[in-house]
Amino acid sequence: MADMEERVELNYLLDFYGPLLTEHRQELLRLYCEEDLSQQEIADQLNITRQGVFDTLAKAKRQLAGYEAKLGLVYRHRAQARAARRCL
Repeated sequence: MADMEERVELNYLLDFYGPLLTEHRQELLRLYCEEDLSQQEIADQLNITRQGVFDTLAKAKRQLAGYEAKLGLVYRHRAQARAARRCL
């Protein structure tokens, strides 16, 4: 279950901060999160090693987390959504 929660969180971060990543990292995260491909399947598709996929995923996750820590867009979006639900 934790893996699914991690992917949902990554999707949020990717939606907000994806354009700030390199095209390679965007594509790799899209395949991982949206297409639900394994690291080996991504490696085969992108013609890189599985270790390369692992390293790039780790770097992209850190980069997205750093953007969220500095900008807080996902946090603010969720807070506004909660506030809007309370108004209903």
